Amino acid sequence: MVQFQSFLKRHVRASLRNKVALFWNFVWPVLWYLLSVHLIVVPELPDGIPDDVVAAVKGTQVITFGIFGAITVTLVGFAGELTSDIEDKRYRKFRSLPIAPTADLAGRFVSGFTFGLLSFLFVVAVGILDGARFQPRGAIGIPIALLSLLLLCAFCMAIALLVAAFVQDDTQTNILTLSVVMLGFFVTGFNGMQTWMFPSEKYEAVLNFLPNSLAARLQAYYLIDTDWARAGLSPPAMPDSPAFVLPLLAYTVVVGAVAVFVMKRVVYKGDAGD
Repeated sequence: MVQFQSFLKRHVRASLRNKVALFWNFVWPVLWYLLSVHLIVVPELPDGIPDDVVAAVKGTQVITFGIFGAITVTLVGFAGELTSDIEDKRYRKFRSLPIAPTADLAGRFVSGFTFGLLSFLFVVAVGILDGARFQPRGAIGIPIALLSLLLLCAFCMAIALLVAAFVQDDTQTNILTLSVVMLGFFVTGFNGMQTWMFPSEKYEAVLNFLPNSLAARLQAYYLIDTDWARAGLSPPAMPDSPAFVLPLLAYTVVVGAVAVFVMKRVVYKGDAGD
């Protein structure tokens, strides 16, 4: 427990000291939200659309860019910090000390999720001030939304760990992870919120199973009550059951198990950084 707390404090301090990362993690998603909503999304809505639908559409865009911010933190930021530690030969020192790899990993994951959640909530706060509307569906609405965000962040951090462990080059890691974020964002139609952007209408149901778009659409369904067809999110049908959390859970468990194995074998017991 002491080691976990030490690693957690270390990673939190490192994240707070990195002013450039703070800009990309918090300010950049908000700028994207404001530009997207006011220059693209709302101007393209049909004339005479009710105000409550406009507010709901803004809510979907809040979720889009909140997810974008959380993924940026937990994929790009997480991979970059771990790669820097590997390049700085810190793990050469860690291997000579009685350090539990799980304490290191848990500290990184808790720190990553905390900043991912804060990035998401920052976009939510700005969106509410901008007129976005949220109406959670019963008692399970907010818990489902938080769980989907937690699982997505954990999945992204597991992917980031694998990239950092095998690439071990800060520049290449940043390019690779940022490319994954942007490609996933646009190919899935702004994380599943602009379905018309998805390359194939025939296979658009896959948006309810890809990690980033599934998490975003789950949150939209459980946090916003609106006509999904008028809001531009359906078809495909929205993920309207808690069972849709299961694919996210499966992705996270499988990739997370591989990440833990790699952390132990490659980073701690291997030659990462040597």
